[in-house]
Amino acid sequence: MSDSYLAVEYLADNWTGSTSVIASCKNIFGISIMSPTFVIHVINVNDPPSSWQVSPADGGILEYTNVSLSWNAFDIDSGLKDITYDLFFGKTENPSLYVSGLSTRNHSISDLDDGSTYFWYVEAKDNDSSAASMNGVWSFEIDEYIPIPRTKLLLPQNTGVIDTNSINLEWETTNPTENNVSYRVLLNTTMDNLIEIAVTNKENYLVTNLDVTSIYYWTVIPVAGPYEGECLSGTWSFSVNDSFQPLIEFEISTEISRLDIERDVNTTFNVTVRNTGNAPITLSFNIDGPLKDYAYIQDSIVATIGVITSITITVNLPGIAVEAAINTDDLQLIVNAAYNNISKELVIPVAIMGEGAPTVDDDSDGDGAENESSSSGGICWSIWTWFFIILISLLLIQVFYIIKKRRKKEEAQPIPAVEEPRPFGGVPEGYVPLFINPRYSPKNLQKKNVDDGYGKYGG
Repeated sequence: MSDSYLAVEYLADNWTGSTSVIASCKNIFGISIMSPTFVIHVINVNDPPSSWQVSPADGGILEYTNVSLSWNAFDIDSGLKDITYDLFFGKTENPSLYVSGLSTRNHSISDLDDGSTYFWYVEAKDNDSSAASMNGVWSFEIDEYIPIPRTKLLLPQNTGVIDTNSINLEWETTNPTENNVSYRVLLNTTMDNLIEIAVTNKENYLVTNLDVTSIYYWTVIPVAGPYEGECLSGTWSFSVNDSFQPLIEFEISTEISRLDIERDVNTTFNVTVRNTGNAPITLSFNIDGPLKDYAYIQDSIVATIGVITSITITVNLPGIAVEAAINTDDLQLIVNAAYNNISKELVIPVAIMGEGAPTVDDDSDGDGAENESSSSGGICWSIWTWFFIILISLLLIQVFYIIKKRRKKEEAQPIPAVEEPRPFGGVPEGYVPLFINPRYSPKNLQKKNVDDGYGKYGG
């Protein structure tokens, strides 16, 4: 070598010890001259831990007034187990100490002021020294009236289990802004200390070298220009187990025994799905049978282990003649649920209310006869039809009663006959008295104005 120094590289981290160095020089005459031996001592010197902010992004605009500040750290001397953090936060460019002695690498703050700008940084400390954030002071603004992008996590499903040490994280996005969206992917084995592992422009990210015995937590934060969005799914988790054997089992059912529909009327009912396997699955749905073009169901759902999920189905048969539907002898609505190549179907008998409705097998009385649900004349009455018939009948009875009562009042009443007065002192000629009141005896009638307590009498 021709230089007067030697650079030593690739020393082990935190290596301490001593080494001896001897140098020799050769002059222009080829004569070597040895230097004295000198000793180099390498001693342990504590380096301050390093930290840097992660979220929210510097200069970002947030829609919500509750924010979670997160950061990462590194310490070459002892790792992160003995590191604590002081958070500096406020509305000034040189924020004051907000909280000290934090052991986690995130902190939530609520009830921030709309329209305000906040500044923050973190100082990481070990037992001997401390250092402020490597990327200086960050800031963000609160604006509750801006549109922000939002993500929804898709795969791997929440609480799911995978049997490989790599997985493709997938999500979907709604972006009401006019800016392109990038995604901050956060993942860790602890829910409280998510680490940003990547920034991507795609709606998926491949994670490799996973620990096959760990549980991982993850989320995705969208950023559209200066607008930082949110993940509607929150934080999901999945576990890695290379010996895991997924068991795919599910059930589909409904509480109704027959579906009664009317033309031009939306008829809704629910079917339920229960995942009886050991792994979350995404089930897809479709409708089959003669009424498939008039029934509507959502395309898919995520069925969590052991959870009963309800799905609403709407049927609307048009008022025009739909011969393919109403002329079917065995009218049914078939609901199919499928996961990959595993599928199950639910068959529901259907009756169309009104004229020309097909009969539906019903042997509820046990006599072996079928098609008993149709009334005479081919008319099936719905509950609402009977309700209106009864209501109208009651109104007619009330009207008839009122009319009859009014007519009765208007009829002429007979005038009671007036009895002619009896002559004083005797009985009319030609009559034989059967009873004579002493009051009207001839003797008493000759008296003048006698009052016996029942009125006056006498001549």
